[in-house]
Amino acid sequence: MKKVFIASAIAMSMAAGSAMAAQGEVQFFGNVTAQTCDLVPEIGGAVNNMVQLGTVTTKGATGNAHEGQAIEFSLKAKDATACTEAAKLGATISWNGNMGTEGIVNQNGKATDAHVVLLAKNATTTDTQITSSNNSATFAKEKLAGEGYKFSAQLIGGSTAGDFQSASAYAVTYK
Repeated sequence: MKKVFIASAIAMSMAAGSAMAAQGEVQFFGNVTAQTCDLVPEIGGAVNNMVQLGTVTTKGATGNAHEGQAIEFSLKAKDATACTEAAKLGATISWNGNMGTEGIVNQNGKATDAHVVLLAKNATTTDTQITSSNNSATFAKEKLAGEGYKFSAQLIGGSTAGDFQSASAYAVTYK
C-alpha cells in the first residue's frame, strides 16, 4: 500500500509540473512573388541594419525636443545585376513586428511609451506612414534600380525616460 501511495504521489507531482509549462508564440512572415531580389538596408551610403535614432527628451519638455531628427535609410538591391527582372516591376513592402498605431513601438527599452514614426519617402503615395493598421507601402518600378526604396525613421519620446530598442521585419512583393 505504501509503495502505491508513493508512486501516486510521484505521478501527481510530475503531472503538476507539466501543468505549469510555459506558452509562447511564433510568428511566420514571408511572401510569394514571381521575382526575387535580395535587398540590404543602406544608411548614408553604407550598408547597415542599425538605425541610430539619437537622443530626445521626454514629452512635455520645452519645444519639440521630444521629436528626434528623421534618419533616412534605403532598401537597395544587394546585387543589381541579379535584380534586373525585379527592377521591371513595382513592389510592395510590408512591415511586421512591434508595430503600433503610431509606428514602431519599444520592444526592450525602458522608454516604454516612446515610438518611431516610419515613413515611406518615395512610395507611390509620398510619406506613407507605416503603422499596425497600415503596414505596407507600394513603390514604382524605377525605384529599385535607382535610389532604392526610401524610408525615414524618427524617434518620438513619451513621458518615460530610458532607452529605446526595437526591431521590425520587412517583406517585399514584386508585382
